[in-house]
Amino acid sequence: MRKTLLLLMILWVAALSPLYAQERQVTGKVTNDAGEALVGVTISIKGTNRGTNSDVNGSFKINVGSTSSLIFTYVGYVNQEILVGNKSVINVQLLAANETLDEVVITTFGTAKKSSFTGSSAKIGAEKLAVRPITNIGQALEGIAPGVTTTSTSGQPGSSPDVRIRGFGSISSSNAPLYVVDGVPFSASIANLNNDDIETITVLKDAASTALYGARAANGVVMVTTKKGTKGKNSINIKYTKGFNTRALPEYDRVGAADYYPLMWESNRNNLAYRAANPVAIATANTTASAGLGAIL
Repeated sequence: MRKTLLLLMILWVAALSPLYAQERQVTGKVTNDAGEALVGVTISIKGTNRGTNSDVNGSFKINVGSTSSLIFTYVGYVNQEILVGNKSVINVQLLAANETLDEVVITTFGTAKKSSFTGSSAKIGAEKLAVRPITNIGQALEGIAPGVTTTSTSGQPGSSPDVRIRGFGSISSSNAPLYVVDGVPFSASIANLNNDDIETITVLKDAASTALYGARAANGVVMVTTKKGTKGKNSINIKYTKGFNTRALPEYDRVGAADYYPLMWESNRNNLAYRAANPVAIATANTTASAGLGAIL
């Protein structure tokens, strides 16, 4: 029996050894298009949770099989995937992701490319609004940019939220920003806008916002562009959201009518007999409490 177990263990180790032999150490360096080393690039093996990071010199090393692929990811750069094959050294040059520089920013005087716009702004598009369970534009502005805060004034459906851009600018006057919808100042409740009709929302926070609207834009400008009709086939979009709320505290214990009135009588009696100023005798307190309870009944 012992010889059989020993033989099985030897066969098991022999079967696994080729699998380990397939993996080898691969080294390399990650740079940008200018040849500068990139620190902290994530190098992961495709289809697994294994990976490593480049060091201060952009160098890395990792054990990987010849049939695997390495994925190089870095913030601000285009991801790159390389098949290992028989390579033992892999040097990678990542290209900068410049697509955001061509993004169009809506300003008070028109539009400008983000690469040439020097003002302080933040933008959110319809594709990002579609995946968020929002009910009004105030919720859409949450987290859109630093310095923009929204507060729900009430839980009533259709109520307008309080939006503040870079804090409070006045004690006695309004601190609400100026809303501009399709180039026209919007004075009605911003909650009246249908979220599905919004194409983009741009928040202007500095002097670029006051160039056209003057003092009305002292608290910032929220520019809303609505969707326009496009050529193509008709389409129907259906969106369904559902939510629920639960009590943070358990339900309170309730008393019935038979317990309520004795408790009320005792409360009134104690309030008369043991108050700090001008307490009355117990007998008087009993009579007064009974009379008061009789008036309720």
